[in-house]
Amino acid sequence: MVLSGTLKEFILADVFQLLTQQKITGKLILNNGHSDGIVVFKNGLIVGAEKEDEKFTIKLVNYLTDIKHQSLKEAKGHIASFENDLCGLTKDLIDKGVFTRSEMSSFAESVIEDITCSLFQWKHATYNFNSLRSVDSLMVCEINIPVENIVMEAMRRVDEWNRMISVISEESIFRPEEQMSNEETKQDSDPSKSPEMYLFYKIDGKTSVKQLYENTFLSQYKVYESIALLLQSHKITVLSTEATNLLKETTSPNVFNSEHPSFAIFTSILTTAVVILLITLFSNVFFKAMLFQKTTIESYFSYIDVPIKVSRQNITVASAYYYAQFGEKPPSIESLKEKKLISSSDYYFYELDSKLQMKAKHNEKYQRKDKYQ
Repeated sequence: MVLSGTLKEFILADVFQLLTQQKITGKLILNNGHSDGIVVFKNGLIVGAEKEDEKFTIKLVNYLTDIKHQSLKEAKGHIASFENDLCGLTKDLIDKGVFTRSEMSSFAESVIEDITCSLFQWKHATYNFNSLRSVDSLMVCEINIPVENIVMEAMRRVDEWNRMISVISEESIFRPEEQMSNEETKQDSDPSKSPEMYLFYKIDGKTSVKQLYENTFLSQYKVYESIALLLQSHKITVLSTEATNLLKETTSPNVFNSEHPSFAIFTSILTTAVVILLITLFSNVFFKAMLFQKTTIESYFSYIDVPIKVSRQNITVASAYYYAQFGEKPPSIESLKEKKLISSSDYYFYELDSKLQMKAKHNEKYQRKDKYQ
């Protein structure tokens, strides 16, 4: 069967429906201009899928090293032994007792579903179907997913995805707001049943969203979905843009780490320089305060200018997230603080900014009165 075209002519759901009605066996290859995606069909059922940035083998290696505690060399060894034979690979892992059959089926179906559903986010792409006599080597653990299930789930995810990316980006960095109790840890020990709890322990205030879905067995969608749930339950909070940029600079490969031979010398020199700089600054501020009060006031305003701007930005982001979650604007800044969408520091500088603005308007009002009297 020859089938090709663009998603402008037929949406992906229609293409899937046609293939399942004809009970076709083969590969559907899509290209969005940047990367390829492949969905494998057997008798009209989906039995495999992959994208250039999300492949079953990559997610399997992450699962083996993170959940099964195998070494990276051992995990990659499994893949190398069954190159281009996913069915043989998954059967071998079951035979060796690394996975139970139900565990492998659940994991494989979840990964294939995630990859296939993500292709529905491609609005502009070409497709080409290649008929094959057999796709047994491309099947993952002999799973078969009905097209109707994928289409319904994909449509739901497209709507959720558009909402999530309005408040979460791949460069965002989150930090935990609380620690899980031992009971919660035991209850949510299965990462496949509770991916948000699995992801919670990966969130450390340093790792970006992109790094989370690249270095775990979770798909990009599952990472975003889990983060959204953790945000909603106030277990994590997003770092400000300034803090994120600073963190990237300090974690750059060009920056010394604690194992660098010159680290101790560098730290000592830096500490001494900082102490001298602080003494100089405080001395300067002290003498200026005694001689020039106006200059001291201007210095104060300069000092609080940056945190005020940061608080404004954090409040804007928190308001957008509140609107995305509850469908309405936040009734007050206090409500954002109560829901832990902004920090106490953000709230303090917001109030300080409000007071300064009111005082400025008050002074301007009296200056106009003096002018006309």
